Amino acid sequence: MGFLEATRQNIRQAGILTYAAASPTQQPIPRVGYLARIHLHINGVMTVTPGTGTAVLSEKGPWTLLRRIRYAIGSGTEIWNTSGWGAHLVDYMQKLNWIPEQGDLSPAASYANEIFQCGVSSGANTWDFHMTIPIVPNERDMIGLILLQAEGTVTNLILEWQVAGGATNDFPVVLTGNATATFVGTATIYLETFTVPAELENQPPLDRIHQVIERIDPIFAVGDNVIKLLEENTYLRVIHSIEVNGLLSNAALNTMTLRYNVTDVPYSIDRQMKEYLARKDYTRDLPKGMFYWDFFNQGYPNYGGDRDLVMASGLAELESIINIASGTSLGSNNNIIRTVQQQLVQVATPQPVSG
Repeated sequence: MGFLEATRQNIRQAGILTYAAASPTQQPIPRVGYLARIHLHINGVMTVTPGTGTAVLSEKGPWTLLRRIRYAIGSGTEIWNTSGWGAHLVDYMQKLNWIPEQGDLSPAASYANEIFQCGVSSGANTWDFHMTIPIVPNERDMIGLILLQAEGTVTNLILEWQVAGGATNDFPVVLTGNATATFVGTATIYLETFTVPAELENQPPLDRIHQVIERIDPIFAVGDNVIKLLEENTYLRVIHSIEVNGLLSNAALNTMTLRYNVTDVPYSIDRQMKEYLARKDYTRDLPKGMFYWDFFNQGYPNYGGDRDLVMASGLAELESIINIASGTSLGSNNNIIRTVQQQLVQVATPQPVSG
């Protein structure tokens, strides 16, 4: 008997965090079982007062209501650290034809509005949306399970909330003039865990964690913009989100190139081919401005093997090169490349526990 035969899935509510504008809120994670995924349900009321101005949903909304999502172990080791938008991009890559903001697409969808709604009409608008934080890569590969009840293990989920409205797309509601927006609501947290097998020999290996970290680099000029990736750990995926003049942009991309050891180039692809391959691999278009290197897709999204994974620790250099098209008009201090890195990190194995 192995781990899969000796364990059982549990999905239970762990707590509720109340929205606090521009502030962090924290949920300690119960020390029970192996943590596989964290599911979030954000629900509340967005009150919009246009006045003589305007209020529209941000092109990154409603996900930007969460300015930052962090999952930390102990005194600061972070398994997950992304913006709400970055977490949404990772969510997009989890399933074939999965569109997190639309739920059931059939004409007779019975509960589509309960899965996703984020109106910005004048007055009180119900907001409802969900997202998943994958502690393990998928339902098949149990790499990255966190043994919550290991001795000395204390973990916390930190949600840093954004102000409801502002002048840029970094806010959930974009305001002009004297328009205002306020939000009142909560994030309900569900944990997907697996029970600890009674026999030690049936416990899973815990020597690697699945770490998801986001960074932001400025676009300095048209032409090549080099994102130097850490020469550590094993890469499952690298996601880029391109913003020009504060707006998500597909057209700004000319080509993408992955280069390592100075001269080795396994991938060099132009924008239209990347868009075609995204539609081919995921059977739908990805969010505007989103491009990726996916080493964990060998015919079915997020369910690859080891063949194409990038073992960065053995490389002298690892770079993702985003070539910005020559005709792109860049604004001032509002041109960025957001990069989300999904990696497997080797760690010391915690002591096993009895079920």
